[in-house]
Amino acid sequence: TADGWNPQPQRAAHGFILIAHGLHDGANRKEDTSRWMERMQNTLETCADLKPSLPEICLVDWNEAAQDPTLQDNFLNDLAAIRSMGEEIGKIVGCKLAMEIKSGRLHADQPMHFIGHSAGGFVVMAAARKLEAQGVIVEEAHPDLRETRECAQTLRALSYANMKPLLDTHRDLLKPEVVWNIEKGLKITGAEIARAEAQRGEMFRRMRSFFDTYDLLLCPTTIVPPFPVEQRYVAECDGVKLDTYVDWLMIVHAITLAACPAISIPCGFTADHLPVGLQIVAPGRGEAKLLAGARFIEQVLGLGAITPIDPRT
Repeated sequence: TADGWNPQPQRAAHGFILIAHGLHDGANRKEDTSRWMERMQNTLETCADLKPSLPEICLVDWNEAAQDPTLQDNFLNDLAAIRSMGEEIGKIVGCKLAMEIKSGRLHADQPMHFIGHSAGGFVVMAAARKLEAQGVIVEEAHPDLRETRECAQTLRALSYANMKPLLDTHRDLLKPEVVWNIEKGLKITGAEIARAEAQRGEMFRRMRSFFDTYDLLLCPTTIVPPFPVEQRYVAECDGVKLDTYVDWLMIVHAITLAACPAISIPCGFTADHLPVGLQIVAPGRGEAKLLAGARFIEQVLGLGAITPIDPRT
């Protein structure tokens, strides 16, 4: 609410859901969010079939949530900013919450829930809805690329093994992550290399089958928005700790290993004005389809004219 909020008094008999989000600059808060909330609540009622026992939902501006010391101490990691992009996003959020309830990950009879979703993911979904409005058939699907992490780590380490002379002569000048990767590569066995190449072949085959049904694959370019330059790499995402300094890049490693051409274009901004990239992927040797599709999507999204993007404060 405009006067702030306090989770304790708002506990409801059937649960409490707090959603933190960001609004467009200069937007009237009440007018901008009322339709968004209504669409989300109606969708949740329909999809989850919980109208008699619907959890209480509180919408909180992300800036308020970030400034609240209680949230900073206890709950900030469970929240994610999403942009208010009109009624369609309200429907998407409602569907996501309904899926959480139906799957058992979110229980309607518990006192409180803090639900967070990727800011970049919501921006990409908003871009997909714009394409739908232009007559493009958009479906939520994903190819099976389960071997990505193991395969990428093995082949990356193998390539780093070639840097042994540099490790021998200038170890003190190399960053710890590079030293780790070279040493990992020097321990790789022939059997591990053979396994990685077989995995790459399987991913290539399954990706070709995926593109028998779909023309293009759209996904975020990275799994997180831009992070501070002082941070060496992404060590955690959405509460999941990552094992190595390159794990956060697997969303692009997967495409490379499947031998698919890809291009990234701007598709929107998070609530903190951080740019979100849309990774567009085409089937192998489908560069013409990729470039044509990227040009069309860029025109629909209307962000091409603002690049290069000046930093926002």
